[in-house]
Amino acid sequence: LEEAVAQRAEDDRRAYEAELSGQQEEFQQELEEMCSRVAGFDQYTDLSRVRHVAGVVRDVETALADFEKRTSLFNQREVLFGKEATDYERLSSVVKEFEPYANLWQTADTWRRSQKDW
Repeated sequence: LEEAVAQRAEDDRRAYEAELSGQQEEFQQELEEMCSRVAGFDQYTDLSRVRHVAGVVRDVETALADFEKRTSLFNQREVLFGKEATDYERLSSVVKEFEPYANLWQTADTWRRSQKDW
């Protein structure tokens, strides 16, 4: 009985570890898509579309925050499996790359909304 329980625990551990690897591979693909999306932000140049672009900025910020939460969860799970935590430097880079675009379009949107009050 004890051997069966130990075998079951090992089988479960392998299954969860495989699931984590699959989730991380999927995450890497999503991250690459997000990197492309952020890299394309220089196409937004028309201030008449500020409301739309500010909405896109909010969506990207929400997605990046979710990515950061997911990397933290992945790292915690890796530690549980006795693995070294993965360095998600690419995520940090894309967050930093996106920051000026976010600041620009959020400021423009705030100005547009506040302009009526002036």
